[in-house]
Amino acid sequence: MRVEVVAKLFDPFGHLVIRLLPGQNLGSIERRTEKSRTLDGGVVVNDRGFTHGDRTIELVYKPISDAHDATAKRLVENHPRVLLGTHEGVFEGVPRRFEPAPEGNRFRIEII
Repeated sequence: MRVEVVAKLFDPFGHLVIRLLPGQNLGSIERRTEKSRTLDGGVVVNDRGFTHGDRTIELVYKPISDAHDATAKRLVENHPRVLLGTHEGVFEGVPRRFEPAPEGNRFRIEII
């Protein structure tokens, strides 16, 4: 799967194309629910629906080059907001963490 991470503010070096490792996905999705026990032995469920803003997406991919890693690092260090393009849509997010590693780089984005 291919995703793109782009700096929200203009940056000619703020564009990253990532091919996720096989078997990787964009993480789980959850509804905002709370379950409480009642005195009569039942339960009450508060369901506040679903929002992508609760998601944290971790992109795991093979290192491509030093320049590619430098771009990922640049996005985390210099940009408070990025746009993430995926097969699910385009999301605004905060580039939270970049962890380079020979077995697979990790790039974490908190969706807003």
